[in-house]
This record gives sequence, C-alpha cells and structure tokens, in this order.
Amino acid sequence: MQIFKTGVLACAVSLAALSSAGAATLSTGTGDGSVTVDVSLYGSFGSSANRGPTYEGAGLAVFDPVGGIGPASTVFESFVYFLYGPTRTPTDGLVTMPATIVSQSDTQLITSFSIGLLNVQLTQRLLESLDGDAPVGAALSQEFRITNADVALHRFDIVRYIDGDLGFDGSISDSGGIMGVGANQILFETDSASADDPGRTFLGITTSVGGANDTTLLPPRNYQISQYSGLRSTIQAGGPLANVIQGDTDGDGFINGSYDVTMAFQDFVAIPAGGTLIYTTTTLWGNAVLPTPGSSAALPLLPDRIGPAGGFEFDIPATMFADGATVWIDPPVAVGYTYTVTGGEFASVELPGLGIVPDADGAYVVTVGSESFDVTAGSVFDFLLAGLTGVTEFTITGIDLGLALDPADPTAFPVGISLIGITADTILITQTPITHDPGPAPIPLPASALLLGAGLGALGLLRRRRRA
Repeated sequence: MQIFKTGVLACAVSLAALSSAGAATLSTGTGDGSVTVDVSLYGSFGSSANRGPTYEGAGLAVFDPVGGIGPASTVFESFVYFLYGPTRTPTDGLVTMPATIVSQSDTQLITSFSIGLLNVQLTQRLLESLDGDAPVGAALSQEFRITNADVALHRFDIVRYIDGDLGFDGSISDSGGIMGVGANQILFETDSASADDPGRTFLGITTSVGGANDTTLLPPRNYQISQYSGLRSTIQAGGPLANVIQGDTDGDGFINGSYDVTMAFQDFVAIPAGGTLIYTTTTLWGNAVLPTPGSSAALPLLPDRIGPAGGFEFDIPATMFADGATVWIDPPVAVGYTYTVTGGEFASVELPGLGIVPDADGAYVVTVGSESFDVTAGSVFDFLLAGLTGVTEFTITGIDLGLALDPADPTAFPVGISLIGITADTILITQTPITHDPGPAPIPLPASALLLGAGLGALGLLRRRRRA
C-alpha cells in the first residue's frame, strides 16, 4: 500500500534552489530487498507532490522489504539544506550555476554546480545491502565535495532532513529514535508493526564531515526527531535543532508511541579560503533488524581522533568484539595502512570487496613482521590459520594509486577486524596511513578530516550489484 500526505506544502529551499531539469533513477534491481530512488541533480528525492524547484526531477524512493510485503514508497521528502551566509539564510537564490551531469550509471550519479563562491561536486551512489548473498536493503550515499573559491573563510550550517513515510503496515504513523557509539550516530524510524513482525521496516540517516573543515570554535552537531511538519519549518527559518526526540518520555533515545516522523542532523562547517570540505549523508533502508554502528563495510566506524604520531585512533568497546564478531573501521585512505591494537590481539582482517573499492587488480599484501601474504579483495585473512599468534601490528599495502581515493572519503577503504585475547574493556586500534610519498614518516591529516560513520546491524556487506 502507498500512503501519501495531502495538503499544500511549503517545499524547502535546498541545494536545488535554481535547479535545471533533470534527474536520475538509481536502482539495485527488483525483488526482495531492492531499492529504487529518483534523485534530483542536487540530491533531493521523495514523493512530495508540491516539490517546486528544489525537487525538480526528483521522485519516489521505493523499497521492497524481505518477505511477503510488496514494494512501496518510503520517503515523502528528503533534502540537504545549507543555512548559508552571515544572516543564516537558506540557499534561496544562491545557486549560481545550474547543475551539470558529470557521469551516470544504474547505481551512481555525479553532478556539479555552484553556490555563490562555493563549487560543489555531488556523488550519489546506491549500495545494495546483503546478508550473505541475500539482498536485504540498500544505502544511498550522497557525498558533497565543496570547494571554497573565495579569498575568505566561509562558515555555515548543513542540515540533512528526511520525512519518511513507512506505510507498509497501513499507516504512516511510525516510531524510531537515535543509536550510536560515541560520535557515530544514526537517526532512524521504524514501521509501527509489532516487534516480532519480520516484515517490520526501518529508514535511517547518517552524516559525516571531513576534509578542510576549520573546527575552531564550531559547536557540536545537533539532531532532532519530531512530528511533521514543525521540524521542516524550523529548518527553513534558520533555527537550530534542539537535540530532542519528540515522544521520548523515558529518556532512552526512542520514541514511546508513534506519529508522522521527521528527522534531521545539523552539522556546522567552516571552509578556509581555497579549502575543500567533504560532507556525506547516507540514507539506509532495511527490515527486521534495527541499525547498529560498525557492522557494515559501507558504513563503518570512523576515528575518534588523530594520535600524537599521526595515526587514526578508534576507541571501541570490547563488547563489540564478543564471540569473534567483526567490526568495520575506516579512516581516510592512502596507499596502505599500519594497524596496531592495545587491549587485545588481531585474529583476522577482512578486505573490502570490489563493489566497495574497485581496485584494478583486487590484490593486496598483508605484512606481519618480516612475513608477507598475498590477499584478494573481499577475502578474510586469518592470522591464526597462517601460523601467526600474538599479532598486535600488521600492514596492508597494494591499494591502487589509479583509484585516486580522496583522503576524506568515508567509504574509501574499510576493513573488518576481529580480535582474540581481549584484556581491556575498551580496545584502542590505531590505523596509520602509508602515503605514496617516500618520505620518512606518514603524513597525518588534520583532526577535521575525521569522518562520522554508522552501520547497519545484520544487513551484511553493502556493495553495488544490479539484479535483473
């Protein structure tokens, strides 16, 4: 069943404020677990009938849950909203160059446009979510690479807003909440089916900021979950998000009851003159299991900080490694990494598949001390089976230079780690980049390059694959 809102809508003014005609349909195919979404050239999508220029060419986001429930529209409206300028006004009238299409495929659209003196390249990529070989959902990654062509610093807010309508149970009155580990957070809503209903669906969003972001005196990120359409009005007026979840009567981060859910993250950015910032937001579709951070190759945990030696440091609760579980982590990428662990020993490392990192030959080298081993994309290297014990440091090399992977790309080169011999409640994993520069030491990135990520529990490895 498809259920739509009615009435006149004051459509948000987003990056598409002066959009040109055009859009793209991104799809993982048909059948259980498939997602098809019509995105505008500026990243908007949804079923809103009164779209206006911000939604020009945008359309439905259709999800087919696993099980007997058929496909249906899931999003009323979704946009990324810049509160840009000294008066914190929306982007109305600021788009100075209509979007042009750089490249397009069944699962990816790259466009470029300008907002004042900010030049933007937007990469929208739809990744299929698999549980083993079975599709169970998808993730839409939207990466805004923003370059400041001005001679002065530009400071503004970026808000990701989504109004999801999960009508699979016959109503768009949903529940939801916030989940996360440290700074890795996800806002999500669930259909109002009973908890033991395997057809229960969820819709989630994450955001991350990296690259040349001057974090000096920037406030922390805000979030809000509230009933349609008050949140959208707050965003349009340039107001701050309140870090509240409407209906969370017991303070556990989850809605008690249900209503027409809308969700948003508000990130604060400051791009220096000539700098490039990477803002990435991801939309998640799935069913039966709620999302949890760190369990997906496409949406891994990202670093908490940069250490004094330039390594990317992760503080991970030891409980996440229980029963041999694999946790996915991902800092900015170079041509290789050195991994160290405190509070445990490495048991295995899982390399990203070609659907995540399209390496030319899919060949890597894992080195422990003086021993090196050839491994392939998507494979698991087991240290114990290789006769290696007590491993607290190893390197992965062989990342294809021709990929030109950006150091601030949150989906650049995630790896899955499992541990043995755990001796601490919090595990410290450090991942130090190896660059192609043959200098004497790794090149550390500024703390602002650290990105925020979240994962999908039990959704399995996300990768691109089109099915007939």
